[in-house]
Amino acid sequence: MKTKILVAFNSKTMLSLICDCLDEAGFEVLKADNGIDALNILCEENPVCVLTYMELPQISGFSFARIIKNTPYLKNTGIILCSTEDGSVYQFWGDNSKSDGFFIPRSDNIHELLGLVNKVTEQYEQIRKEETEPVHSKISPDDILDIVTKAYDKELFELFVIKNAFQASCSVLNLKQILEKMAQTLSGIYNYDSLAIILNTDPIMEYYDYPSNMSKEDLDDFKKVCHSDFEERIYTRKKFNWKTNLIQEEIIEVEENSRNTKIESYECFPLDSNKIYPATIHIGSFKSGAFTPRLEQRLDFFTTIYSMIIEKAIWFQNATNAEEKMRKAFSRFIPSKIIDDIISTNESEQTSIEEKRQVAILIADIRNFTSISEKNKPEEVVKFLNYYFSKMGLIIKKHGGTIDKFMGDAIMALFGAPESYRFNASRAANAAVEMINEIEKIDTGNLILPKDYKFTVGIGIHYGDSIVGAIGSEEKKEYTVIGDSVNLASRIESLTKIYGSKIIVTENVKRDIDSRLKNRYPVNEKKDTDFNFIMRHLDNVKVKGKSVATKIYDIIEDVNLYTDEFLENYAKGLHLYFDRNFQTAANYFSKALEICSTDRAARLMLRRCDEFSVNVPENWDGSFSLSIK
Repeated sequence: MKTKILVAFNSKTMLSLICDCLDEAGFEVLKADNGIDALNILCEENPVCVLTYMELPQISGFSFARIIKNTPYLKNTGIILCSTEDGSVYQFWGDNSKSDGFFIPRSDNIHELLGLVNKVTEQYEQIRKEETEPVHSKISPDDILDIVTKAYDKELFELFVIKNAFQASCSVLNLKQILEKMAQTLSGIYNYDSLAIILNTDPIMEYYDYPSNMSKEDLDDFKKVCHSDFEERIYTRKKFNWKTNLIQEEIIEVEENSRNTKIESYECFPLDSNKIYPATIHIGSFKSGAFTPRLEQRLDFFTTIYSMIIEKAIWFQNATNAEEKMRKAFSRFIPSKIIDDIISTNESEQTSIEEKRQVAILIADIRNFTSISEKNKPEEVVKFLNYYFSKMGLIIKKHGGTIDKFMGDAIMALFGAPESYRFNASRAANAAVEMINEIEKIDTGNLILPKDYKFTVGIGIHYGDSIVGAIGSEEKKEYTVIGDSVNLASRIESLTKIYGSKIIVTENVKRDIDSRLKNRYPVNEKKDTDFNFIMRHLDNVKVKGKSVATKIYDIIEDVNLYTDEFLENYAKGLHLYFDRNFQTAANYFSKALEICSTDRAARLMLRRCDEFSVNVPENWDGSFSLSIK
């Protein structure tokens, strides 16, 4: 039995040329010169394949292809579109009209058409061996209208779903909006009575839409069935903890006389995207036999369109959640700006390029913490340090600083990197003052403290040029600062023990503070971040490893700690000390001690004046060289 092929061309020359070629190849050729006749022959003779001209009268080749593929009992017919025009427009529509092939026949290539025809006919003969759709007899004009109407009705429905899916995909950042859009589209497809959309997320996300008169018992039964079907279809998931789910519920308002709330019809439609099941859709109806073949076909198309959108939306949410977890985990160790750079920068680009900038470096160290460690269990020490670091970290962040690292019980903080503001050194000084104030409130009740021990810290601040960036090996990098400024800040902090000060800063820090005060510029709009304090010139020192003297200043957070007379005597004594008038300087330091006998700096300077009165160091330039680190 010969294979039937329908050739529909309005060009007699081309029709004859193609028919002769196919006839010689052993096909039974059916002919038509317009779309109506071609459709009639198609339904009556049931050919395996149709060759049609794009510009066919009455029903164009484009429309003919869509009618065949959108009509259930015609869809298993192959269709090849032909055109005498050679152009990208015809090629585009030929590729996108649901046809099985596109060919431009000419008198010199007509035999090449046979290869495409053989391929298509073999494909559909195989498909037809399992075909169950009935073949209709010769149709009337009314039947043609019905076929065309239904074919375009299917296309209109698909366009409706695709349009809404596109609108939903524009809200891919928000899964809730996508679910609401899906429910809205589904209500346009079918007037359901209850709906559930369950997403394969962690935790599982559930969306429900049900009538206001549905009883709690019926609703619970509906949810149980939905959960059971979800677990059966999402077989790749191992755990189903329904108690921790994120649930969103919408209520359908119904008329008071609506009594039936029993679900008579129910179907589950899994969303399948590349064998990844991102969700299931569950639809319930109070009517029996609600799910017709046509409705199920439409719902299958709906799930096909939305599968990829839901999969991408879930992927985006998972990525967002992972990013948030990463930020939370690493924000304790890495500045937030650096985390932003890591996330936003391509791997091929260099992250956090090293640069030179002015940074205020604050180092805070707990006094005699070794003695505390020796008397307490390690877990208690760690617990206390975490508590202490959290308190200090909040203050540093409040003033625009960033914790660079924890060094044992010491804190190193940066002001000016990675984020920089005006008067970074002044911000650091204000942070130091608030840290000292907070120390008085630190709870040490869970620690065993040495006898007569008072919990205190020393803070040193220097403001200068530093190299800032991601420093380390390819395997491990650390955002930090390096340079002499870091070393100097560390040396300055160690001087707090010698001079008995809580906060010592360098001259660069003082200049920044003076500049801010001169310009009456607040370090922050919040009043609680700007503090009153006194600065006292303590000494000029050469710390270990430095040949140039550094002026150091004591920041006194308690403005009532020293009287004006004390500060004046200390300042005069220091001035005379620099002028090598050690005996007179000693008198002023003594007067200062008479006013405040506990001031360690004044006692240190008095002792030094007594020593230098007898033996002045060789090449002395007014500074004192320190050998400690």
